[in-house]
Amino acid sequence: MLIFEKYIKIITKFESKIHQKKNLHLASFIEAPNFYTKREIAVLNNEWYYRNIYNNYFCFCKGPLCLYKSTKQKYQRCKYYFYLYIVFNCRNLYKKTDYLLADNLYSYVKLSEDYSYFVFLEMIKQNLPAHYMTINNDLYNNYSINNMEMINSTKIIKSNFINGDFLENYLELILKLKVVLTAFEYLSFDNLFFNIEYITYIYLGHGIHYFKRYLFNDYHSCEKYNKILIAPSNILVSIAKNYGWYDENIVKIGFPRWDRFSEYQTNNKNISIFLMFTWRKMRYGKNISQYYLNNTINLLSNRKLNNLLTKRNITLFYTFHHELKKYINLKYFEILKNYKNIKRINQSQIFENIAKSSLLISDFSSISFDFIYQKKPVVLFVPDSDDPNIKDIYIEEYYDIINGLKNDSIDFENKFFTLKKAINKIIYYIKNNFTVDLKLKKFYNSFHLDCKNNTKSLIEYIKALD
Repeated sequence: MLIFEKYIKIITKFESKIHQKKNLHLASFIEAPNFYTKREIAVLNNEWYYRNIYNNYFCFCKGPLCLYKSTKQKYQRCKYYFYLYIVFNCRNLYKKTDYLLADNLYSYVKLSEDYSYFVFLEMIKQNLPAHYMTINNDLYNNYSINNMEMINSTKIIKSNFINGDFLENYLELILKLKVVLTAFEYLSFDNLFFNIEYITYIYLGHGIHYFKRYLFNDYHSCEKYNKILIAPSNILVSIAKNYGWYDENIVKIGFPRWDRFSEYQTNNKNISIFLMFTWRKMRYGKNISQYYLNNTINLLSNRKLNNLLTKRNITLFYTFHHELKKYINLKYFEILKNYKNIKRINQSQIFENIAKSSLLISDFSSISFDFIYQKKPVVLFVPDSDDPNIKDIYIEEYYDIINGLKNDSIDFENKFFTLKKAINKIIYYIKNNFTVDLKLKKFYNSFHLDCKNNTKSLIEYIKALD
């Protein structure tokens, strides 16, 4: 039995229309050498035939598919290219009316709290033809989706994008898509929608990377997305332009999640501080810097700080970036159980603490700008900045960021990189009721992050796209 027999049936109803548009024959596709049986696929030795969707011929390939060692992986990749072929040749069959919102969420994220899902809910309220999916569909097994029960089940896509089920099960939807919005990067997903000519592919992002500007060379490259959302700040927009983004491709709207901060702040009577450092790109086989561990613990266990937290009934919550959890031995932090005002939270509580906390302690994490938006103070502290072996531990760009911060390349007024100064500044803010002084407030205002109704503005923007 031919591997693609069931797939041939899927496009039977399209076949006559395909021939009206182009003189293409499906037979020429399925008769390609070595494209018939699992057994023949299994014996291929670093050679593969795949469909080049931009030309009407088969390429003999020693390229991407040769990277997949197992028969199953090669088969899944073949299926992926097969459906690209269908999408390319059927692209004019439907009017483009629908929207797809996607997240590549990690298991700790609650659907209703952040990123594209919140925009999706608002679009459904407006009766727009919107659909939602997570690229990592394990999420559906980890969290209750009670919020989804009010939504037509056809709007929630539960296929696994990675193994090709998405293309197979939602072919007709893809042919109707007008706009795709994603808050996370995923290379195969980016390659698919950026290269479908009738779709506007927009990167919503999940943080302002004022510090990690190198991400525009890779993660946020203008060669991966048609448009990118950048908060309406001259400073931030100019950074994007320096990395190749044109003004017409920049969506100058704030993050939709910013609209939700007020929901957490209304009845918040408890005062808290939040500590979270961003991820590091580790060199192969390396563990997190010992300086990172020691200085983080030394800050959280500082006697003077903890006495003040107790006296003022303030809780300091801390957590780790999910990418660092596998490099951190939590036994190091068991000593903190003796400090009743120091609490470790899980990652599902990050958004809540960003919204509720009065002060942030962080390094070069983008969540600094979530606090700047809320006009809350930020204490910048890089726990591993003094590690003499730092260049051997982290990938080069992280070394450059830390070294650059250390050498005053970033002009944050409250830039305190030593442990002692960071603790003193935290104590200062506690004693002054977390008031942002005039100098720092002026610096915050220079970013012009006073954007409101971001979700509504974004939806109106994408509705108006041709």
